[in-house]
Amino acid sequence: MSNAPRRKQPLVLVSEDYNPEIWQTHDGESETQSWLAVAQDLWGRGCFGPGQLDAMRQGAGGLTLDKKKIVGALGCSLGGLGQAAVEYGAYFDVFESDGEVLAYCESHAGKLLKFAAWNPHVPNLKAERYHALLASRAFSLTEDVGVLAAHLANGLKAGGNLFVDELYAADASTGQLIGQAIAGPGQKFYLHSQDEVLQAFKGTHAELRSSASANDSLMAVIRKGLIYGEELAHLLKAIPQPFGRQRLMAFANELQRAAVLFQALEKGLVTAGRCIFFKSK
Repeated sequence: MSNAPRRKQPLVLVSEDYNPEIWQTHDGESETQSWLAVAQDLWGRGCFGPGQLDAMRQGAGGLTLDKKKIVGALGCSLGGLGQAAVEYGAYFDVFESDGEVLAYCESHAGKLLKFAAWNPHVPNLKAERYHALLASRAFSLTEDVGVLAAHLANGLKAGGNLFVDELYAADASTGQLIGQAIAGPGQKFYLHSQDEVLQAFKGTHAELRSSASANDSLMAVIRKGLIYGEELAHLLKAIPQPFGRQRLMAFANELQRAAVLFQALEKGLVTAGRCIFFKSK
């Protein structure tokens, strides 16, 4: 008998062209793996939440990325970077705070992405290393936005730019409730006000250059995903047990998170914003 290590089984995405017979030899998956599969079925391969590809494309374009720039990206369940990297020919140092998402992304990373674990409470970016940084929902991972803002600014080279894609809440209690309602498995989010995040950059030499709402585009992506969810549900129901039951549970939870976020955006309880900061020389 061969002692060669068993090849790790791929994550099955039912929204793509796949062989249903794969379940006959499937060894099972964790709850987080089921969520990772369902999220990509809903939001697109390489995306673990609505609007990620749109945000990363906008960030890459706004920062005018290319292969000559040293680029970093930070957040939780980061998605959309692979496609953005290919389109702009840029290399990314990706700092992921979720251990299971990190393990999955490392095993699926292309040549343009280099992944590393990241603790948002102790960011510790190398000082003045990056020409450009993208922070996607990074401020939602910490209660102390001042520490994170200082570290992001410190990680930029003079003349560098920072793209911030974030959800903001009008008040702390609303931010806490909605943050927990939209967090993925094992995750914890704190939604802050936009003014609190902007004020955190005062004195960091990172100056706000542009700010735009992403409410409409994010709601459009969520609406499209919820509509597609009906078709996806039929595909998931065809999966044999016990795999189907776990996938359907992950699917229901992801739809619930998406619906909560859509309603919060629609009612003005939460806003989605994208900003670019410039570090003065």
